[in-house]
Amino acid sequence: MTVALVDASGPLQPATLVPSISKSDAQRALVLSYALGANLELPPDGWPDDLAVLSRGLQQLPRAAAEQQTVDCRDGGAPFRFLLGQAAITPRAHVRFIGTPRLGQRPRAPLLSALVKALGPHGFRTSLAGDPWPLDITGAGTTGEPRFEIDASESSQFASSLALAAGALARRENRAWTIALIGPLASEPYLDLTLRWMRLAGLSVRSKGSEITVESGNPTPGLPPIPGDWSSIGYLLPIAWRARGTTVARVDLRSEHPDREIVRHLQSIGLNLVERPDGLAVEGVTSGALDATGRSCPDLLPTLAAIACVLQAPSLLRDVTILQAKESDRLAGITSLVTAFGARAQREGDDLRIHPAIRPPEEFEVDSRGDHRMVMAATTLAILGRCRVRVTDPYCVSKSFPGFWGELQKTGMLCEAE
Repeated sequence: MTVALVDASGPLQPATLVPSISKSDAQRALVLSYALGANLELPPDGWPDDLAVLSRGLQQLPRAAAEQQTVDCRDGGAPFRFLLGQAAITPRAHVRFIGTPRLGQRPRAPLLSALVKALGPHGFRTSLAGDPWPLDITGAGTTGEPRFEIDASESSQFASSLALAAGALARRENRAWTIALIGPLASEPYLDLTLRWMRLAGLSVRSKGSEITVESGNPTPGLPPIPGDWSSIGYLLPIAWRARGTTVARVDLRSEHPDREIVRHLQSIGLNLVERPDGLAVEGVTSGALDATGRSCPDLLPTLAAIACVLQAPSLLRDVTILQAKESDRLAGITSLVTAFGARAQREGDDLRIHPAIRPPEEFEVDSRGDHRMVMAATTLAILGRCRVRVTDPYCVSKSFPGFWGELQKTGMLCEAE
């Protein structure tokens, strides 16, 4: 197993850090481009792994009616769920889904059940040929009542997958489709992000109570450019604060992305975000503590946990159970990260209270469990603590931020594979 030694104990030099393109925005735009035929411009290289997985899968779907296609989703939760929705509405498509064991353990039953209920009488079939893979599906030949019902309490991606499928069907059939949400919705801002992209693609989308109605709308020739990734920006902003004079480029403060919450959280602990000609700078002295919830920005919680370790008072991360079904058990990962740094994590029901370290260690070790966000959170913590960290599987950051290590080396931070 590859281990990287990240040495952030020395002085850092000013730099301009550039985040990846937004994986969550690009995934939704890519599906809509495929389903509706709208033009989408993406950079020629430097794609997050999840986006490459989704793109390959979408390219395979048109061939699936002629011969079975094996789609490898690797460990991509959103690619698998979005591809499943599109495959289910591809007439007589034969698709075999495979992926990592961890992806097979993540929630999928509610989405499969919703598709079977809506499309099963019209030819949609699913069978599990192994545990947990491969999963074989046959796309529906026709459709009936234009309605999906979904329990998205475990993941908003279930609802997003059905909304994207409904958009394709509404345009294809020229009739309205409805998505009915049953019970509470996890990470609602991410479903809002999906609906915003659907509107940008020219679809008519209305929400009333627990139901979303999608109509054909007016076709648009092209989709807007993909913005910078707020999850990546979430690591770079606290790093820019530590590396005085550093700025973060490609930041749109008007964005409605859920992970833009990092701005509010940094401001809540006394930091100021200052716009410079080459990007956004972070200045000020921290005070107080963080109070954040996994219901609005679950992907930020590892980053916020790292910041909490160097504050002056205990922070509270709420609604953390949702983290257990991510690429790794991020709740366990955060607890290990905090403990390794010499801080203390205290579970309080569905919340986690983090008591900051009295004195940062000179060096600590973290098992990332192959989770890109845990690698970047551990590195961010080492930079904030002015210390060294040994972290496993450092290159898994390519899942969302392929350029992470290159950007940090601009500051003079040392990183060596052992």
